[in-house]
Amino acid sequence: MHSYSISQHPLRQTGAFSPLVLDYLEGKAGFDIFPNTPDVESILRVARLQTEWDEVIRRKVYDRVMQLYSVLEHPQIDPIQLERIGQASTRFVVTAHQPILLGGPLYVLYKLSSVVALAKRLNKHPDARDLHFVPLYWVGDEDHDLEEIGHCHVLGKKIVWTPGKSGATGRLVIEEPEEFLSPLQEILGNRSEAVRWMALARDCYRKGITLLEATLRWTDTLFGSVGLVVFSGDDPQLKRAAIRLWEQEIHGRFSEKAALRGGEKLVEMGYHAQISPREINLFWIEEGSRQRLVRTPQGKWQAGEKTWPDDRSLWQQVQTEPEKLSPNVVLRSVYQEFLLRSSAFVGGPAEVAYWLQLYPVFQQAGVEFPPVLLRASLMLMDASMQNRLKQLAMKEVNLFRSKEDWVRIYLDQQSEVGLSGQEVLESIRKGYSRLSQEAASVDPSLKSFVLAELNKLEKSIEVIALRVLKARKQKNEVSIRRLQQLHERLFPCGQLQERHDNFLGWVASDPKEELLDFCRNFMDFPTHDLSLFRFSASLNDS
Repeated sequence: MHSYSISQHPLRQTGAFSPLVLDYLEGKAGFDIFPNTPDVESILRVARLQTEWDEVIRRKVYDRVMQLYSVLEHPQIDPIQLERIGQASTRFVVTAHQPILLGGPLYVLYKLSSVVALAKRLNKHPDARDLHFVPLYWVGDEDHDLEEIGHCHVLGKKIVWTPGKSGATGRLVIEEPEEFLSPLQEILGNRSEAVRWMALARDCYRKGITLLEATLRWTDTLFGSVGLVVFSGDDPQLKRAAIRLWEQEIHGRFSEKAALRGGEKLVEMGYHAQISPREINLFWIEEGSRQRLVRTPQGKWQAGEKTWPDDRSLWQQVQTEPEKLSPNVVLRSVYQEFLLRSSAFVGGPAEVAYWLQLYPVFQQAGVEFPPVLLRASLMLMDASMQNRLKQLAMKEVNLFRSKEDWVRIYLDQQSEVGLSGQEVLESIRKGYSRLSQEAASVDPSLKSFVLAELNKLEKSIEVIALRVLKARKQKNEVSIRRLQQLHERLFPCGQLQERHDNFLGWVASDPKEELLDFCRNFMDFPTHDLSLFRFSASLNDS
């Protein structure tokens, strides 16, 4: 029997997801242009069709996995799970994210939980007994957005890591881990759970290792025991295996036109293009540098200060050093699927949207387009937050309303007469409407007179309502402040909690490990709901 409780809220009711994503998940007319639907049946069908996978690529993927895990002294993952990577009956369900400080916002945790839950569900399916599904985390370690990966928010405070170099983030070396670990310890305090998590953080984020290795250690600590495999495509042998993709882009420059076609199709369907492709969607990557590859009007190629006189000279170097090419957002997913041929990809709302736009890029590249699913979404509420919500008589049906709406709803509930200014106005308008009709039947010119008087009265009532509202706010100042604080906890900086809070602020004061227990073992996925997760206890950040 779980000590926590969960209720479901349809994603559309939250107001936090785009019409494109919602319509796609709900199977609205027009989305049949995509080859797969976001459900288990589609995943199983795709898995069945994946009977042929290039054995050379399979071996390179396996070798890369074993190379990555060779640095772990005592991995949590079962070695049998890693061995399965090289077996013909294995299929992948994949999620992806940049290597981000201390695991990043909560939604990264939910991404990883989603593929773990999906793989578990598929492995129990009676139609998949001869297959084995492996949940896999593709670490986007070639990304160079230091601003995004170098910070996190714990208990409302920002922790920052400033690496001394630039370039591919996964290759960055952690030179001074105490820069972010010491502030973290100060924030979490000295509770036994916090001490244990700090020990894990220090073990994973060691001085002298790369951010990729730290991410591997951290992820294996959290999810290795339930079979999640960490993977990186930043590897010379894998880049060489995908050389036909690089040849298509350098000689044919195919991805821009294909991505534009995908964007135009979304616009035609009534949505917006999600990404703006470049003419060349590749970077040139070297130690401490990741520069956009550009072709000049004169036919030369440039990447920062590095130049090539023509296509032929660039291609000659690529054939020798394919690992120096790095795909951007347009080609990264194609490269991923070229290597893994996953049975499903699980992403966030933005990823689902731009993957749909990239379908023509997959077609042009000759790479299969997998079923694309939206990750799980959770909102966390500890016991003290639940009590405060109850004390303030705020119903869950209003949970996703704005902070201003929360205040208005609360004040209307406190009204002794039970009427808001808007309700008074509506009542008066109805009376004036009947009066104007009666006046017009006697003398048509009186109708405009009645309406003018109504306009004067509306302005007077608005002034009165504002005065009453101000007085109500003063009278209920303490309760309103508590209400606003609770709203900020649930929607920090006006966004979903999962897009802001790091999970350490929740788990480091959770002795029962309720959240991790749910994420590792009991999450239901796929689902088109947001789960409100209620802890049984009050946590120390309330």
